[in-house]
Amino acid sequence: MMKTAKSLLLGILAGAVLFLPCRASAVDDQWKYVTSTDKGARCFYDAASVIPLGKDVKEVRTREIGSDGSAASSLEEVDCANKIVREREVIIESRNKPPQVSHELGDWRAMELDPVMSQLFKALCR
Repeated sequence: MMKTAKSLLLGILAGAVLFLPCRASAVDDQWKYVTSTDKGARCFYDAASVIPLGKDVKEVRTREIGSDGSAASSLEEVDCANKIVREREVIIESRNKPPQVSHELGDWRAMELDPVMSQLFKALCR
Protein backbone atom coordinates (compact mmCIF):
# COMPACT_ATOMS: atom_id res chain seq x y z
CA MET A 1 0.00 0.00 0.00
CA MET A 2 2.82 2.42 0.90
CA LYS A 3 4.67 1.69 -2.38
CA THR A 4 1.51 2.46 -4.36
CA ALA A 5 1.06 5.80 -2.59
CA LYS A 6 4.72 6.71 -3.18
CA SER A 7 4.46 5.73 -6.85
CA LEU A 8 1.31 7.80 -7.25
CA LEU A 9 2.95 10.81 -5.56
CA LEU A 10 6.05 10.48 -7.75
CA GLY A 11 3.83 10.29 -10.85
CA ILE A 12 1.99 13.45 -9.84
CA LEU A 13 5.26 15.30 -9.14
CA ALA A 14 6.76 14.17 -12.45
CA GLY A 15 3.65 15.39 -14.28
CA ALA A 16 3.83 18.73 -12.51
CA VAL A 17 7.49 19.16 -13.46
CA LEU A 18 6.65 18.52 -17.11
CA PHE A 19 3.43 20.56 -17.17
CA LEU A 20 4.21 23.66 -15.09
CA PRO A 21 7.06 25.17 -17.16
CA CYS A 22 4.81 25.24 -20.24
CA ARG A 23 1.93 26.65 -18.26
CA ALA A 24 4.07 29.31 -16.58
CA SER A 25 5.01 31.00 -19.86
CA ALA A 26 1.36 31.15 -20.92
CA VAL A 27 0.42 32.71 -17.58
CA ASP A 28 3.30 35.22 -17.79
CA ASP A 29 2.23 36.53 -21.19
CA GLN A 30 0.77 40.03 -20.86
CA TRP A 31 -0.33 40.97 -24.37
CA LYS A 32 -1.16 44.65 -24.72
CA TYR A 33 -2.97 46.10 -27.73
CA VAL A 34 -0.86 48.53 -29.78
CA THR A 35 -2.93 49.43 -32.87
CA SER A 36 -4.51 48.05 -36.04
CA THR A 37 -3.09 48.22 -39.54
CA ASP A 38 -4.90 49.69 -42.53
CA LYS A 39 -5.60 46.08 -43.63
CA GLY A 40 -7.39 45.25 -40.36
CA ALA A 41 -4.62 43.29 -38.63
CA ARG A 42 -4.49 43.77 -34.86
CA CYS A 43 -1.06 44.35 -33.30
CA PHE A 44 0.04 43.56 -29.75
CA TYR A 45 3.17 43.43 -27.62
CA ASP A 46 3.89 41.18 -24.65
CA ALA A 47 4.61 43.45 -21.68
CA ALA A 48 6.08 40.50 -19.78
CA SER A 49 8.68 40.00 -22.52
CA VAL A 50 10.19 43.51 -22.34
CA ILE A 51 13.86 43.16 -21.41
CA PRO A 52 16.35 46.04 -21.14
CA LEU A 53 19.42 45.22 -23.27
CA GLY A 54 21.30 48.42 -22.53
CA LYS A 55 20.75 52.11 -22.02
CA ASP A 56 17.55 52.98 -23.94
CA VAL A 57 17.56 49.62 -25.79
CA LYS A 58 14.85 47.03 -25.15
CA GLU A 59 13.82 43.65 -26.49
CA VAL A 60 10.11 42.90 -26.88
CA ARG A 61 7.92 40.18 -28.38
CA THR A 62 5.22 41.47 -30.77
CA ARG A 63 2.29 39.74 -32.45
CA GLU A 64 0.13 40.65 -35.43
CA ILE A 65 -3.15 38.83 -36.02
CA GLY A 66 -4.51 39.25 -39.52
CA SER A 67 -8.18 39.57 -40.39
CA ASP A 68 -7.80 36.28 -42.33
CA GLY A 69 -6.66 34.41 -39.19
CA SER A 70 -2.97 34.44 -40.08
CA ALA A 71 -0.53 35.46 -37.39
CA ALA A 72 3.04 36.64 -37.15
CA SER A 73 5.13 37.15 -34.07
CA SER A 74 8.54 38.69 -33.83
CA LEU A 75 11.23 39.50 -31.36
CA GLU A 76 12.12 43.16 -31.81
CA GLU A 77 15.08 45.17 -30.60
CA VAL A 78 14.01 48.76 -29.92
CA ASP A 79 16.51 51.61 -29.59
CA CYS A 80 14.45 54.29 -27.83
CA ALA A 81 17.15 56.99 -27.97
CA ASN A 82 17.49 56.79 -31.75
CA LYS A 83 13.86 55.79 -32.49
CA ILE A 84 14.92 52.74 -34.50
CA VAL A 85 13.93 49.07 -34.43
CA ARG A 86 15.10 45.77 -35.93
CA GLU A 87 13.80 42.22 -35.95
CA ARG A 88 15.76 39.51 -34.18
CA GLU A 89 13.33 36.68 -34.91
CA VAL A 90 10.17 36.30 -37.00
CA ILE A 91 7.59 33.51 -36.90
CA ILE A 92 4.85 33.49 -39.56
CA GLU A 93 1.85 31.23 -39.03
CA SER A 94 -0.58 30.49 -41.85
CA ARG A 95 -3.51 28.13 -41.91
CA ASN A 96 -2.69 24.59 -42.99
CA LYS A 97 1.03 25.36 -43.27
CA PRO A 98 3.89 24.79 -40.85
CA PRO A 99 5.22 27.96 -39.18
CA GLN A 100 8.03 29.76 -40.99
CA VAL A 101 10.80 30.86 -38.62
CA SER A 102 13.64 33.26 -39.33
CA HIS A 103 16.42 34.03 -36.86
CA GLU A 104 18.13 36.44 -39.23
CA LEU A 105 18.98 39.79 -37.64
CA GLY A 106 17.15 42.53 -39.54
CA ASP A 107 18.41 45.97 -40.48
CA TRP A 108 17.70 48.95 -38.27
CA ARG A 109 14.73 50.99 -39.51
CA ALA A 110 13.07 54.21 -38.36
CA MET A 111 10.11 53.61 -36.06
CA GLU A 112 8.28 56.76 -37.11
CA LEU A 113 7.95 55.52 -40.72
CA ASP A 114 5.86 52.53 -39.59
CA PRO A 115 2.53 53.37 -37.89
CA VAL A 116 2.61 50.16 -35.79
CA MET A 117 6.20 50.73 -34.63
CA SER A 118 5.41 54.38 -33.95
CA GLN A 119 2.67 53.28 -31.53
CA LEU A 120 4.97 50.66 -30.01
CA PHE A 121 7.56 53.40 -29.44
CA LYS A 122 4.96 55.41 -27.50
CA ALA A 123 4.17 52.38 -25.34
CA LEU A 124 7.76 51.32 -24.59
CA CYS A 125 9.88 54.45 -24.68
CA ARG A 126 8.25 56.84 -22.25
